Amino acid sequence: MEELKRIKGILPTVIICAVIYGIFHLVGIGCPIKFITGISCPGCGMTRAVLSILKLNFKEAFYYHPLVYILPFAAIVLLFKERFSRKFYNAFMIFCVILLMTVYVIRIIVPNEIVVVDPKSGFMVKLVRDILGGTL
Repeated sequence: MEELKRIKGILPTVIICAVIYGIFHLVGIGCPIKFITGISCPGCGMTRAVLSILKLNFKEAFYYHPLVYILPFAAIVLLFKERFSRKFYNAFMIFCVILLMTVYVIRIIVPNEIVVVDPKSGFMVKLVRDILGGTL
């Protein structure tokens, strides 16, 4: 019963995030972090990976984001965290963050078309450049 209350409690947040995400895509922004900084976030490619799984293209899903397969486990742990010991929950979350950051660093180091590191294309650098008169 407690899990159902939690799901109902986070549902509005999930819906709001989905609407905002959809608006970003409609106006051509896509990922707000990449738009602002010019650098992809650690979750870059995750949406495409999930969509690839829905099309049963598992190889493509792994290409877009290799950690897509831990999402169901993370969702279960997050939704039912009272059923897990605090020690397990904390260890699992730390493990996920370390894994995510490790994959992110590898994806930055190994060139690919998914993760982009181009600060000059970010909105903030462009804004500062415009303010300073194009000297950046």
